[in-house]
Amino acid sequence: MVGYAFVRDPHSFYTLSDCDGVSAILGVAGCPLRILATDIENIRAAEAAELESMERRPARRIEKENQAGPKLTRKEARDVFPKNHRVVVNGGFLKGMGGYVVDATGRNTIKAMIETLNGLVPV
Repeated sequence: MVGYAFVRDPHSFYTLSDCDGVSAILGVAGCPLRILATDIENIRAAEAAELESMERRPARRIEKENQAGPKLTRKEARDVFPKNHRVVVNGGFLKGMGGYVVDATGRNTIKAMIETLNGLVPV
């Protein structure tokens, strides 16, 4: 498990480095570095913010899927997006580019060939 342990004024850095789970002590040329308390607090705050963001991701994904409505079956998707039907990408780095349908997958997605300046791009 990756992580940090901050120790205030250890009696022996050798003993500390010999503890189970300690892979390294932050330092230069074998001399331990002192980390400012403000830097430690900044690290803790950044980790807390990222943890909160990570915990919300599944909920946001589920909410987005619920707003999208029911998923189409493969047959329904093929009826809505038949082969060679012209489409325009409405999101991502290919937004606004046109192409044509290759197949419908039935997971509310389609396979398409998008026309770019470099030729056709499968998506």
